[in-house]
Amino acid sequence: MMLAAELALAEVDVVIVERRPDHVLVARGRRLHSRTIEVFDQRGIADRFLVEGQVLRSRGSARPCWT
Repeated sequence: MMLAAELALAEVDVVIVERRPDHVLVARGRRLHSRTIEVFDQRGIADRFLVEGQVLRSRGSARPCWT
């Protein structure tokens, strides 16, 4: 998805195709790593995600994630 977004910003036509046995959409990602937020910030879209989420500090890691 990030590659598709970058290509779209470069004005390249993008089509995402995913093979599924049915048409049920399942959310697989529930957290954003701090590095992902940095990349979003470079594109000027980090605030959209930060206002909706919560900071989550996991055990054994000093790096925050957003959920």
